[in-house]
Amino acid sequence: MVWDFAECNPISGVLDISSTVNWVASAVGSLPAQQPGFAEQHDACQPLKYNSAIVATDPPYYDNIGYADLADFFYVWLRRTLADIYPSLFSTLLVPKAQELVASPYRFGGDKMKARSFLKKV
Repeated sequence: MVWDFAECNPISGVLDISSTVNWVASAVGSLPAQQPGFAEQHDACQPLKYNSAIVATDPPYYDNIGYADLADFFYVWLRRTLADIYPSLFSTLLVPKAQELVASPYRFGGDKMKARSFLKKV
C-alpha cells in the first residue's frame, strides 16, 4: 500500500475538524431512524433487486491499493463478532477478491499485462 492524497468533499465549504464533528453529531442526534434498514453485499455488475436503495461503493484503484487484501485484516475480526447477527454479510472466510477492480499482477502470475487486460474487460 502506498500513500495517496486525502479524500475530501470539495463542495462542503470549510474543511475543519469542528465542522466535521458537528456534522457527525447532528447525524447521530437524529437517531434512531424511523424505519429499519438493512445491509447486504451485492455485485456491482448485476442489477439491483430494489426500486430504492442507497448504494455505497469504492472506486477501482488500478494498481495502487489492494483494498480487499487490506480489508481482510478488519473483516476477520468483524466476522468473529458479528457473524451470528449478520450471517449473510459474513458468509465468506475472507473478503471476496476475484472481481475486485484492481490491476494486481500477483493475481495473474506476476504478469502486469494480464492484470491490465482484466481491468479493461470490466
